[in-house]
Amino acid sequence: MTSYPPLVPSWDGDPQAIVDIARGSLGMKLADPGVADLERLSGTAIDAARLFLGWSSVPDEGQVTVPDPVRDATAAVLAELYRRKAVTFGVVGTADSDGVGYRIAADWLAGNAANLHLYRRAWGVA
Repeated sequence: MTSYPPLVPSWDGDPQAIVDIARGSLGMKLADPGVADLERLSGTAIDAARLFLGWSSVPDEGQVTVPDPVRDATAAVLAELYRRKAVTFGVVGTADSDGVGYRIAADWLAGNAANLHLYRRAWGVA
């Protein structure tokens, strides 16, 4: 049985890795002027995911790399942050059959929280 290398290398916390993933999901070319905005927003996306997870750093202490779902969710958060600049007053430019505009969630992590919950450091009593 042949083993293949992963399509995306493991993430060590370098912001450029999630910028590249987000750029690909947004269909941007490397020379696109929006890549500078992605690079600028990458720290915000990483910090949002890190705070949600309760980690003190990315990767968290004791980890050599960040788990793939965390990397992918952080890249999705970055793409979401980038798309928000085109949404005026929180209403997307499309509407449903009744003519009511679609609104975006106020929480940046709303669509990606399910991917991050497994890695969340939480305190509680069992």
